[in-house]
Formats: sequence, structure tokens, C-alpha cells
Amino acid sequence: MELLQVLFYISLFILLLAIYKFPLLIRSRKRLPPRPPGALPIIGHLRLLSLSIPLHRTLQTLSAKSNQYANYMLLKLGTRNLLVLSSPAAVEECFHKNDVTCANRLRTIAYDYYSYNYTTMATSNYGPHWRNLRRITSTNIFCPSSLHASSGIRHDAVRCLLRELYKSTVNKGPQKIDLKLKFYELTFNSVVATLTGEPIGDGLWHSKENNWFFELLRSARVPSLFMAPADYLPFLRYLDVSKVEKVLAAKSRKRDEYFTGMIKRFRKEFDVEKKSKTTLDMFFSLQQEDPEQYNDVIIKGIIQVMFTARIDTSAITLEWAMSLLLNNPETLKKALIELDQNIKPHRLLEESDLSNLPIFNALSKKH
Repeated sequence: MELLQVLFYISLFILLLAIYKFPLLIRSRKRLPPRPPGALPIIGHLRLLSLSIPLHRTLQTLSAKSNQYANYMLLKLGTRNLLVLSSPAAVEECFHKNDVTCANRLRTIAYDYYSYNYTTMATSNYGPHWRNLRRITSTNIFCPSSLHASSGIRHDAVRCLLRELYKSTVNKGPQKIDLKLKFYELTFNSVVATLTGEPIGDGLWHSKENNWFFELLRSARVPSLFMAPADYLPFLRYLDVSKVEKVLAAKSRKRDEYFTGMIKRFRKEFDVEKKSKTTLDMFFSLQQEDPEQYNDVIIKGIIQVMFTARIDTSAITLEWAMSLLLNNPETLKKALIELDQNIKPHRLLEESDLSNLPIFNALSKKH
């Protein structure tokens, strides 16, 4: 029995080594970017990465070690290849000159559960379906007229944030405020109100329908930023020691339940003749024109992208902007002086004011 086990493990090692070497033999004739030394069989450069150091810092350190990696650097991470671009010229070559070649999306375990079978704009490969999704979002959601129409919603969301800050500090003196949470509430209120047309009031995230989903979003990592060990070493997926897939499946199921409930609830209120239409109303109109192409799965995929792209990125950007301003008091002082000189007392800053605020406008563009 022991001999059979030894033979099994030797055979397994030879098989894995063959799987690792075979792609290298095929690609050996191709011209590949330079790779750092130290790649091991099967795991490649994975040993160079550290959980305690942010990935971008590790990549910066590796690319700075030699002029050979000034523009490009190729890392072998298990069965994945990671191309690191370290110059504007390299980025332009990949995402401008060869944009279509680089347009296909990565398949990961997280996306297996969060992408509605890779039909969302963030996960589908370049092609007719992706172009159609981009056309819908660019002409109906992110176009200037739509953004202008939703400016009142963002204004209400900011008022809601200020009320929350006032309530937490009034008659209490200086208080510690979790701005990360407050920015998350701000962007969540804005997205839900844009989708559904519900008044923000004291915060849409307070309602029964939204509160548990708000907490789910806060606790779940962005799928595009999450890579499980099995994404690099596929054979680990059959072991699933950390139960990653069970967690992803449960959270994905809860997300889908929320989106399904939202669509069912507001479809009952949909009226073609309604003058003020929400984003969901626009989806329902498209669905009436072409039920097959704009089915509920496609609509849920677009909604998910709106939540992921607008809530996480906006909240993180606001948090970083505030952090940088607090760590640069002179710049913050200049921005506050400019606001005092151009905005009347007891009036909130409007988006239309930015053109008259060069310092504040420069700060918003920089961040």
C-alpha cells in the first residue's frame, strides 16, 4: 500500500510538471516580455508575493530592480500570466493601439458566481453583446443628460450625509466619525434613488428592503479585486479547503434575491406614460421592445455593475481625497478659502459651481 502511494504521488508530480512545462514549450518560440528570476515549477512567481504587502507595492519593487523591466514585466502566477506595465507608453500600446486584443475579460471563481454567466458589461468578452451593453449604459445611464437629470438625487444624498453628521455630533462635542461608512451610505443612497426613484429622506439604506443588502455590500469584497488560490492553481478548486466557493455562492444568491425583488417591486409601478422615468423604467421600456435581449438576467447584471462600479469606487475615492486633504492642511486651507469667497453662507456647493472654483475643481479632477 505504501509503495502504491509513493508511485501515485510521483505520477502526480510528473503530471503537474508536464502541465506546467507544456505551455512554456509552445510559447518558447514567441517573443515574450522579460521575467524576473526565481520562478519555481508549478507555482511560478507566486512565492514572490506577500499577503502582508499590497500587491501594487510588490510589483513596483520587482519592476524597479532592473532597467530591463522599465516598460514590461511578465510574471508567472501558477497557471496565470500577469503582465505588468510600468510606463505610459506601454499602457498606450496595450489599451489604445491593441485595445481589442486586450479587451477580453478574466475568468475567475468569483466571477463564476457574480457575473450571471459572464453576461455583465464588466465580465463579458468583447463582441456584439458587450458593445450593446456599453451602448445602453453610455446613452441612457452615463450620458450628460442623464447625469444632469440625476444631479438633484446626488444633492439630496449629500444633504442626507450632512444630517447624519450633524445628528452624530450635535450637543456631544467633537466625535470620531467613520467617514468610510458615511461615504458608503452616501453613494448607496445615490445609486438606489437613481435606480428606483425613491426619495432619499433620512437614508434609503435604513429601510427594511435595503438595510440587509447594504450590510452585505459592505462585508463583501469587490469581485474584480478578489482572486482565490484556486484561480492560480486550479487543482486546489477540487479541495476547496477554505470553503471559498460556498461563501461566494451564498453571497451571490443573496445579491440575486435583492435584485430580483427590486425588479418585481418596481415593475408593478411601471407606467409607459410616466413623465419622470427612473433607470429601472428605462430598462422596463427596453424589455418591452425586445424581451429576449433585455431579459431580467441582463437587467440584473447591469444593476450589479452600477452598484459595484459606482458605490465601491466612489466611496474609496472620496475616502482617499479626504485623507490626502487632511494630510495636506495648506491645500485644504486654500480650498476652504475659495469656497468661502464664492459660495454664499447657508448654501450647499452645487455641481454647477465647479467651473468657478479652480482650486476645488482641480482637486476633484486629481482625485
